[in-house]
Amino acid sequence: MGVERRIVVWSAGLASAWALVVSACGGDDDAATGARNAASDGGSADGSLQATDGGGGSGDSGAPCQGAACVPPGAVCHSSGFCWENPTPSGESINAIAGTSPNDVWFVGGQDNVIHWDGQRLAPFPVPVTTYLADVEALDATHVWAVGGLGDIFFWNGTTWAAQKSGVEQYLSAVSAVTPSDVWAVGSNGTVLHFDGTTWKSVTTPSAYSGHLVGVYASSATDVWVVGTEGTLKKWDGGTSFVAETIDGDGGKPFGFGAIWGAGGKVWASTSTQPATIYVRQGTTWSAEATGIDTVLRSGFALDATHAFAGSSAQIP
Repeated sequence: MGVERRIVVWSAGLASAWALVVSACGGDDDAATGARNAASDGGSADGSLQATDGGGGSGDSGAPCQGAACVPPGAVCHSSGFCWENPTPSGESINAIAGTSPNDVWFVGGQDNVIHWDGQRLAPFPVPVTTYLADVEALDATHVWAVGGLGDIFFWNGTTWAAQKSGVEQYLSAVSAVTPSDVWAVGSNGTVLHFDGTTWKSVTTPSAYSGHLVGVYASSATDVWVVGTEGTLKKWDGGTSFVAETIDGDGGKPFGFGAIWGAGGKVWASTSTQPATIYVRQGTTWSAEATGIDTVLRSGFALDATHAFAGSSAQIP
């Protein structure tokens, strides 16, 4: 049976859900046809990735190319008939995206997979050591942070990536910045870190929480939120610690959260359960919004108070 890979997006502003198919394999007949087409241009019938020979797409006869024969020189093709031209597949995942303009966008993922878009092309910019990167935050072209691994934090100064000492050996899952001297990161075993422009320091969470924190959203020095497993939702009091908030609704406390984000005075938090529920905070009140999407939403973004987006990936058998 075929497998469809999709990116699911939930939009508060558009009040709708969209699924973008990025690759697909059909039934046996379609797969066989795709394998033949890909194999003719450098692909492999066994499903492996192969680079094309760069000979163009017209063939020896000089006739115009048709269908799968129109493969850009140097592209890498899969037996399904899909090809990648730039960049070619790294074999690693993309876990997060952040940008400051249409000409300055960062992608990070597994095994130091870091890619930058400058408005014209995608190019790799690996961090100094091989590690798994979970999240990236960009304030401007010279202040970018990537986190992951066991306490791994890297800073882009506009020219190169450099490691910053986190002081912990916990898995880091998310990062959010207000200014170059007010940056937050969270991770496993209740890890919360703050960067003051010079040093990363641990911040104590209440009740010695030992669960996994998966998301952080910071909009000001007194408006910082963290979410995690076991229904953990906490807000920085602007002084010395985080204060737990309680959400009641839809049968009680959420089992866990997948992400948190905000804009325009609103905060959104998505649950880690299926079907996905998004809780919205305006003022001091939380309310639940059903998405109708049967997947976990693990990332979110908002342009303003009326345009919020959440996304995830899924494999549909």
